[in-house]
Amino acid sequence: MAAAARQVARAGLGFFSAGAQTTGRSAGSSQVAGPSRFPLQPPTCAASFRQVSTRSKASASGKGEGDEGDLADDKPKRRGRPPKVVVEEPVKKQGRPCKVVTEAVEAAVEEREPQPRQRSARTEDPVTRKSSGGRPRRSTLVGEAPAPRGRPRTVVTEAEKPVSKRGRPRKVPSTPTPSEAEPTFVRPRRSSQQMATANALESDLIADTFSHPHLPDFTQWATSFSPARAFSGSRYIVANKNTAKDLVASLGLDRLAKKGIKTTVIEAYPGPGILTRVLLNHPAVEKVIAMEDNKQHLAYLDILKADPTFGHKLAIIRSSGYLWPSYDHVLNDGHLDHLKDRIRTSTGEPAEFSTEVYKYPADVNDPNWKSESPILFLAQLPSSVYGDQLFAQIIFAIATRRWLFRFSRVRLAFTMNKNMLARVAAPPGDYKYTRTSAVTNTLTNIIPTDFSSEDSLEPYSNHFYPFRQPVGARLLKSYRVIPNANIPAAATKLGIGWLRLEPKESLAITPDTFEVFEYLTRMMFVLRSQSVEAAMKRIGPGAENVIKMLNTRGTPEERVDPAQTVTSLTGEQWAGLSRMFKLWPFKPDILIECGRASTRQVTMNEG
Repeated sequence: MAAAARQVARAGLGFFSAGAQTTGRSAGSSQVAGPSRFPLQPPTCAASFRQVSTRSKASASGKGEGDEGDLADDKPKRRGRPPKVVVEEPVKKQGRPCKVVTEAVEAAVEEREPQPRQRSARTEDPVTRKSSGGRPRRSTLVGEAPAPRGRPRTVVTEAEKPVSKRGRPRKVPSTPTPSEAEPTFVRPRRSSQQMATANALESDLIADTFSHPHLPDFTQWATSFSPARAFSGSRYIVANKNTAKDLVASLGLDRLAKKGIKTTVIEAYPGPGILTRVLLNHPAVEKVIAMEDNKQHLAYLDILKADPTFGHKLAIIRSSGYLWPSYDHVLNDGHLDHLKDRIRTSTGEPAEFSTEVYKYPADVNDPNWKSESPILFLAQLPSSVYGDQLFAQIIFAIATRRWLFRFSRVRLAFTMNKNMLARVAAPPGDYKYTRTSAVTNTLTNIIPTDFSSEDSLEPYSNHFYPFRQPVGARLLKSYRVIPNANIPAAATKLGIGWLRLEPKESLAITPDTFEVFEYLTRMMFVLRSQSVEAAMKRIGPGAENVIKMLNTRGTPEERVDPAQTVTSLTGEQWAGLSRMFKLWPFKPDILIECGRASTRQVTMNEG
């Protein structure tokens, strides 16, 4: 009871003080609170109950009786929204936060030995850290700390091998066992005198290989016949005397000599006469007719002509082998008159070696074509368009029995650029098979020799001169032969090859069908990769019916599959197509051969 009375008394005093404060605030004009105008009102039951409850809680919290300090601390709560309490936070500095290192940590860092930099361990926090630029650093594993920038330090231990050098690793041969090991020969180091002797022997060997009695020392060839003048137009010569002997031996002259046939050689582009000298020394050669127009080369051919040993066997025509009038001189000057008794017509009369025979058609029934010819044509074709043209004209003359083929089945031998050799000797179906290949395979037989392989005359500088093949602007000097010719940009550097040809004894292409054969090859090889049927349709409407005619009337070797490509046609198939196309009533009018014949006649009359 006493405690409750004290609480009520305290509540009354509190209300009295609160009323005094309220009276003072309402006065406003006086700074000191005076007596109230209104009598004191007793507190309501709710207010007194709240205050009693508050004091009861305070006493229950541990405050004892008579604790007078609580009266000054107790204040009534203000109504409405409580004021905001602003707590000042420390200002954050920009940049990377400083690390706080304690003295213990610093001491531990100083005592720790330096270790190589390693990747941080896997962390539990998978949050990706950000770099100084603000972008997150990516890691290969989720939850892994980002790897440090830069190339990691390589820790090389003593057991590891030293880093090998860059490039292709060397092949380390397997070390044999002591029983398998053999004593290796170690070449002793040569002295300077021994090296000088070896170089001298090598120089003597080279000098002996390129030495010829009628020519100066090979070291002076650049002065005697310079490549810019004597070998203009991509010309070259066989310079190695051993190579020259081997090429002459591959011509089969001894085989014909055993049959009693001596050979007359017509040589185009002989140069200074290295091959010519070997031919003149051969016992199976009866005569050599050299056609040369270069003054520097003619000077050395005259030396061979003045040689008392074989000079009588040499005839020089001072004209280029590319020009057809040069061969008219061969006939009109009597250089083949020694063959009259051995070459006869179909009536048994001696052959007439003159240009007058061109006025009459060729005698295709003469027995000379069935027998081996005593005439051999040899040419070192230049690596330019002139060599290609001369070869094509000679091969096309076989079918019509023109040129020297009017008298016999003349044998052929050429040195030519390997690029041209690949196109000439390509078999049917090869990607290099061209129109020239088709004509060559149809009209001639390729004679294999020891030099038929591609690398038989390699390297080029060991067999030919100039030791470097002329290319580029040097070709422009060949305008002396044809002023308005379309000269190629440069000659190829594929080397030189050797080719022997012999016209076929039984020709599938006759002079009657040659005009059609030339027309078909020229028109169909425009579509060389397409089918024969598609190529025939290009010639004219309904031309594909020629294939049906051939498959009905032709021999099994001549029949053609319409779906096969143009480059796969054989010589027999070309001959069958030409014969059936000539019989086709809707073939176009072709006057190519007539124009050539009239032009040829005018040229002969002028000569």
